[in-house]
Amino acid sequence: MNWKKSLAAVLILAMTVSVSACRKEETPTGTESVPSSDFAEGTAGSNESSQGESGGTGGSAGQGKTMIVGSSVLGGVFSPFYYANEADRQLLELVFETPCAINSSNELTDRAGHVEEETVTSDSGSAQTKYTVSLQPNMTFSDGEPVTIDDYLFTLYVLSDPFYDGSLENLRELGIAGLESYYYDNKDPGAAAANLQKNIDRAVKDITDDSLKQWMKDSSLAGWWDGSMPGNADGRGMTWTDYMAGLGADLSGLDAGNADGVFEKLVECEFTYYRDDYYRRYVKEITKNKTVEYMQAALAEGAEVTEISGIERVDDYTCTIVTDGYHAGALRRLALLPIVPSHYYGDGAVVKGNLETVQARNAEPMGMGPYVFQGYENYVVTMTANSGYYRGAPKASELKVQELNENQKLEAVLSGAVDITQLTATPEAFSRCEGAGVSYLLSDDTGFQYIGINADRVSSSDLRKGLMSLIDRESAVSSYYGGLADIVERPMSPAAPEYPAGAGSYYSYDIEQAKAFFKEAGYTSKDGQLSHKKDGQLTVNIGVVRPVENPMMQLVNQLKSALESLGAACNIIEYQYDIMWDKADRETLDMWVGTMEGLTDSDLSRSYDISDNHFGLKDEKLKSAIDEGIGLSDLEQRRAKVAETLDLLMQKAVVLPVCQTVNMTVYNTDMLKSETLPGQISPYEGYEEGIYGIEMK
Repeated sequence: MNWKKSLAAVLILAMTVSVSACRKEETPTGTESVPSSDFAEGTAGSNESSQGESGGTGGSAGQGKTMIVGSSVLGGVFSPFYYANEADRQLLELVFETPCAINSSNELTDRAGHVEEETVTSDSGSAQTKYTVSLQPNMTFSDGEPVTIDDYLFTLYVLSDPFYDGSLENLRELGIAGLESYYYDNKDPGAAAANLQKNIDRAVKDITDDSLKQWMKDSSLAGWWDGSMPGNADGRGMTWTDYMAGLGADLSGLDAGNADGVFEKLVECEFTYYRDDYYRRYVKEITKNKTVEYMQAALAEGAEVTEISGIERVDDYTCTIVTDGYHAGALRRLALLPIVPSHYYGDGAVVKGNLETVQARNAEPMGMGPYVFQGYENYVVTMTANSGYYRGAPKASELKVQELNENQKLEAVLSGAVDITQLTATPEAFSRCEGAGVSYLLSDDTGFQYIGINADRVSSSDLRKGLMSLIDRESAVSSYYGGLADIVERPMSPAAPEYPAGAGSYYSYDIEQAKAFFKEAGYTSKDGQLSHKKDGQLTVNIGVVRPVENPMMQLVNQLKSALESLGAACNIIEYQYDIMWDKADRETLDMWVGTMEGLTDSDLSRSYDISDNHFGLKDEKLKSAIDEGIGLSDLEQRRAKVAETLDLLMQKAVVLPVCQTVNMTVYNTDMLKSETLPGQISPYEGYEEGIYGIEMK
């Protein structure tokens, strides 16, 4: 089961400068740091269930035992529509179910239902694709209410709502017939979209330097200024005045203790040095606000278009979805959507334009999965077994999910504080597990680590290529991971069938080649400095999140050394996680290293949509190539087009893939029955998939 949204998520560090249907099978068998003492003190409690023999709603499963799972730090938003991070999503997979799942062969397989795909012809003669979604009968949610196709339809309508802005992907790009009319509440959606764009264009045209400065003040510098004095500009205690001095601002006459005066000077400074970044942010806000205004006006007197014509309810357990043309990712997207109880999240139906009832449940999820959410307190989520789970009641009557930092996970399971956890495999982790009374399983991560560059910030493609040519991926990956990570050569999940296996390196570590690129960009070496006649010495400031446990620190240090050896300046600055994301959102990061969450299909638009990406990509040729690949139903043709598109991305020099790591799921066999542990964990299923069948001793 996997219904996550992929984006360029989980920033680690930053640098400033076709199957046609589910295969039928049988179905039994930030973040804030967590205090380092929590797991050692047993915050999650003992393995004796607080629910007694019954486990709450779990019946007699598990003989009253509590299983403790060590999770990554949670975002704390437990909604299938609005979850805050990957750890939230993984936890929710224990609460919700989907029609299909992905098996160990990366194929769709039946779970709570089945999805069929077929080509049909519209009344006008154009090609369409029809998806038939059917759910198993006689399933219930954890509150005992029956599961019907209306609950799946509820999910479709939430994701189609004009005001939905959550974690799952909006369905508009799939081309569902009638969805655009529903979205714009207009039977002529083309005209509605054109009118909206005119409103946006007029507002953008009216932007002046004065109005931009006023917006910067009104928005508190896009949320960056918090009014604290002397300030915390970098999340690590840097004062506002130190920040401005570092940019070269003249601070003579400024009273460093006067918040109003400091803010005025900071606005002036930011306008001088980062005007274009704030302009782009302002345009984005105008676009969002004008869209909201337009939709509110359209719905002011009630919705005109209340149904999506391409979505039809057939009976209590079946619906059909018709799309115009073909979309390579549509089958999986529709098959892996969560089945959400409409009676709980929306009183039986979605009120178009009003998702308040849905959002009100963000802290209290309820579904039809193996476990029932009970609460979240002191870094621990408590769940009880769902005795009515359609695949059979879980073996453990109670489940506690304990938040852990990455460097706490292995110690927690080795010490017996948790029973199961998953971490990135390293030679050190292997060594510590040997003879320690634990069992472990390995699985490739479907995501990959990458280095990104924003083309708006680093406008010279030759400069971007020079930076990429200074990065020694092979040495850094081999040193940290040993043989437990593979170099990735193209910016796409190697788990996807369309990934171009055998692709060679596009930017190898080559100092002489880097010098050549820098020279083409106008940077030459003089008096020991690598400088540009207009911009001066090349300076790269590298921001790092949690450097002590950051697996990419060796790569960052290597790049710093390489830059300095050529006469460039390089600084490594530690940031808090949320500050790093803020800088990415404000488009003040030139370069960063992150993890691209794994996609198991070829829909590159989810990472490289030219209308919304961190890389500054605006190339219509790239958009056309992505769209063409998505529209190809033949796997070999799609594979060839995807390879061509990925080469185009590499030419842009905005994303350099680094490596695919291996996940290590560790089990405390002193507390768990070895014979009930999964035989394997595939990259596509996730370690949480087998938890419900594990028995406590």
